[in-house]
Amino acid sequence: VSDTRGQLRELRIKFSGSTLSRDVLMEMCRGCRQLRVFDASSDAPCLNGPTKGANLADFASELSRACPLLEDVRLRSNLLSAAETYAMHFPRLKCLSFRAQDPEGYEPTCYDQIEVTLRTCAHVDHVWLTDCIVSPALVDLLLRSPIRGRLRKLVVRGYAEISPELILQCARGFKTMTVLYLPDGEVFSAEPEFYHDLAQARPTIKAFDPGWGSEIDDAGLRFICEGCRLEELVLSSTENLSSDAIEAILQTPTAQTLRKLYFYGNHQFTSAAML
Repeated sequence: VSDTRGQLRELRIKFSGSTLSRDVLMEMCRGCRQLRVFDASSDAPCLNGPTKGANLADFASELSRACPLLEDVRLRSNLLSAAETYAMHFPRLKCLSFRAQDPEGYEPTCYDQIEVTLRTCAHVDHVWLTDCIVSPALVDLLLRSPIRGRLRKLVVRGYAEISPELILQCARGFKTMTVLYLPDGEVFSAEPEFYHDLAQARPTIKAFDPGWGSEIDDAGLRFICEGCRLEELVLSSTENLSSDAIEAILQTPTAQTLRKLYFYGNHQFTSAAML
């Protein structure tokens, strides 16, 4: 690190078997004033003690002083999300995560901390609500915050628990949103009319993922492709789509704008349909 003469931009440390001490780690960071990315999210022996609970904020504060230009910071916080713990110490962050390290059944509820983070992190334009319970109170807080006017990407992937109504509320409220990823079909279910309402609420969506194993069918896909001029579409194990879904896309305005199309586990699409 010292040989980079302070020009290092990204530092990711995996601690498997590492004997690196916290003091040495901080000395490394102080020598990297230009650092933009810092990732110590793996199980770090040197950080287990000092970054648990309330002490996590102390470590984050020290790190932010050492590397004031950080835009992407990942620390291990078992009990709470980054938005509720350390994110507020990094005002240049671009992505705000509400996922806890142990996400099963987790619901972000430290609203006072979240509100401070949303005010402090003035560059955030990505929000990750992955693998957590998204309550109406949390959505209301996000939509009352300054992020409402600049959010571009909303990721609600994995096992996030959120209702279609709250997704529509986000679509209506985040007027600059262009990217939306929905939860897995195992936990999220919506009628075709939901996709019609979604396209009506936010026709500026350019990248869309209905979620792994989504229940979206041909009608729902047509609604989103007609109402939004998509540039990116992800379809993963969407078993309710028929082999005619590709033709349905081609009959919508999205056929003229689509630049990236991802298929994962969609066995119903034949070679002829893909061509």
